[in-house]
Amino acid sequence: MKADWRGIGRLAARWLPVLVVAGGCVFVVRNVDLRELATSLRLVRVWPLGLALLFATLGVVARSAYWYVLVNTVTRISLRAMATYTIASYAANTFLPLRGGEALRVWLLQRRHEVPVTMSGAIIAIEKTADVSSLLLLVSPLPWLIPDLPPFISTALRTLALFVVGGLIAVAIASRHAVRWKVLAGFNVVKRPTILAAGFALVLLAWLLDISAILSVLLATHVAPSIATALVVILSVNVAIAVPTTPGAVGTHELGSTFALHLVGVPEAQAIPFALLYHATQILPTLLFGLPTARVLSKEVVVSPEPG
Repeated sequence: MKADWRGIGRLAARWLPVLVVAGGCVFVVRNVDLRELATSLRLVRVWPLGLALLFATLGVVARSAYWYVLVNTVTRISLRAMATYTIASYAANTFLPLRGGEALRVWLLQRRHEVPVTMSGAIIAIEKTADVSSLLLLVSPLPWLIPDLPPFISTALRTLALFVVGGLIAVAIASRHAVRWKVLAGFNVVKRPTILAAGFALVLLAWLLDISAILSVLLATHVAPSIATALVVILSVNVAIAVPTTPGAVGTHELGSTFALHLVGVPEAQAIPFALLYHATQILPTLLFGLPTARVLSKEVVVSPEPG
């Protein structure tokens, strides 16, 4: 009986989030005029979508450069190799739950270049702190840009601020004990402010490229592009996908976009095409370039020379 309850618990943990997301999607589309939706899809501009794809690809390069800068404090790796590993891990994230693709990059760095797992763990922790800090920096003007936004925005901003403070404290404590505790050895990089500043700048650049992609997709779907709207979208989407529920954030990403555009008065018939196309421009570059690479790299069993 206990085994049965454990099995039920595992099934619930696996499928309940999916059912919640599916229910949310049904709730959003329940009153959508299908003719208006078809018209919105038919009138989508192609060239801004090309721009969005370019910005999304450059965003992956910026994320790769962040890893390149920090990893090169312990071993030499080319930017091309780091970009290969990053895009492969993002492609794997599209199919693996709980962003399991991140483990592929950590494994590749350890297997191919002998980068300690403790170093990769520190880089991930610092990246997440830089992510939240950069996002807060970018969206903090929202209460002034759109004064009549709902309390959700203020709550999200306060929550982000708490995460930033908590993350900075945790990283500072880890760096303080990096010499004493081997598991925290990777946090020694915090004592190199130039490297840390370069890493933060690259993370911030990735966010700016994401905002540029949002503006491009807004233009493609005939929604008046504005910095305020783009900031609402990027905040709402990242709150929605903060806790992994479905592989590739399918459904949750779209719900975040649709909710954001609803807040600024965009009808669902336009918001839904934007949500679908924005998410598509985010994952298509990684799927096209990353999946073949991820399949090859994941089969390695010995240390190999870096690509190129």
